[in-house]
This record gives sequence, C-alpha cells and structure tokens, in this order.
Amino acid sequence: MKKQSLLVCAFALTLFITSNAFSQAPVTKGGIPVLPAVKSWGVSIDASPFLNYAGNIFNHTDNTAPDFGFTKNYPLSLTALYVKSEKVTYRTNLRLAINTISVDTFVLLGGSNANQLTTTNTYKQSQSNVTLGLGVQHHKGERRFQGIYGYEGVIKLGTAKQSYKYGEALSDSVNPAFGDRVTLIKQGSTIGVGARGFLGVQYFFAPGISVSAEYGWGFLFQSQGKGEIREERWDTDNGSGEVKKKTTPLPKNSTFKLDNDTGSGAINLNFYF
Repeated sequence: MKKQSLLVCAFALTLFITSNAFSQAPVTKGGIPVLPAVKSWGVSIDASPFLNYAGNIFNHTDNTAPDFGFTKNYPLSLTALYVKSEKVTYRTNLRLAINTISVDTFVLLGGSNANQLTTTNTYKQSQSNVTLGLGVQHHKGERRFQGIYGYEGVIKLGTAKQSYKYGEALSDSVNPAFGDRVTLIKQGSTIGVGARGFLGVQYFFAPGISVSAEYGWGFLFQSQGKGEIREERWDTDNGSGEVKKKTTPLPKNSTFKLDNDTGSGAINLNFYF
C-alpha cells in the first residue's frame, strides 16, 4: 500500500509539473517573455517583400531588393495594434494621403510667331484618400503558435480633381482646331463603408515579433457623387468672337461587393513594444 501511495504521489507530481510547464507563457533561454505584454502597442507591416526577397535570391533574379509596404487588407494603410488582454488585441488601420502634381509645358504662341515665342500651360492634379479601420482580434492559444480570428470595419473617403491653366487666352488666332478645351475635370467625392471577418494563424519567432497569415470575407459599399467637366471655346456665331464656357455633369455611381476580394489573404509582420 505504501508503494502504491508513493507511485500515485509521484504520478500526480509529474502531471502537475508537466501541466504547469505547458500552461506557462513561453520565454527565451534568458527568461525574456516571447508573447507581448498586456497594454503594449505594436505595428503591422506587409511581409510579402521579405518573402519576395528570399524567393528572388533562390531564383537568382535581379529584383532582390525588398520593397516595403503596409498591410494588404487596406492598401497603403498603417496598422496599429493594442494588446487589450491576453486574448484580445485591438487593430486600427489608418491612411491619410494628399497628392498634388503640377506640370508646366512650354507651347508656341498663336498667330504670327516668327520669333518662336512661347508661353506656359499648367496642368495640376490633386487627390486625397483617407481610410480608417477599427477591429478586434481574438487569440486562441498561449504558446508561440496561435490561432487568430476577429472582425473589423472600415470607412474610406476620397476626392480627385484635374485642372488646366492656359498661358494664352482664346481669340481669333488662338482657336483650338480640336474644339473645346478642358479647364477642369472634377470627380465626385467618394465614400466607402465595409466590414469583414477574418481567420488565421500567428507565430511568435522572437520576443514581441510575430508573423501572421489571415484570410477574410466581407462586404464593401462605395458611392461616388456627381462630378463635372468644364470646357471653353471661342465662339464667333454673333459676329464678334467671345469665350463660351460649358459644364458637363458626370453621373454618380455606386458599387457593392460581397466577396473575399474585400479582405483578401494577407501575410504580415507584427512588432510589439
């Protein structure tokens, strides 16, 4: 009976030690925790450049320089992470882009131009894109390898405009043979609203650094308001020439998607601090 009691105690002790060992969070040989601490922050970037870089090396191609971008789910957006608890992480996607291009072109003056005098036409293009996404990521597992799943919503806003400024005003000698000349193309403002669910895995290969792969499915509704095209021409119908202006409306349009294209698969690198 004494031997049996000792065997039972030894077995219970072994089971206790083993269960504790597997339930504890992983640490490095130096005792540094591998998983991010609660209330820590992080950023997520697209891991595809690293994979392309490695693949190009093995394939002996010339394109071996990594080209870093942000997460694929919302192109050109930065993803911030906040560890709310051991099982929950908040995700925020943000893109704020304002792009302006101005191009000057030298053209010959109209009419008699024996001296080859020139003037300047200016083309300007401006765009703005704002993307804001909020989501919740749940974790399954307490070791280096974890399952992840969750949901997120996104709002997108965008504008676009092209303008043309001509160095020489319209006249009898400056009358474009091709008809009206464009002075402004203004796209209607765009707004998009979407939501998606995602499912994937995450592996912590170093303290606070992980690689994750996920696949999503959801919807995106996008609507673009009315725009306009402004043009001008030289009119001689009344005997004396004058500038006539015309505005042509651009119709509004909308799109709706319910597919995995809205939140396609992504492989990300995540850094926690």
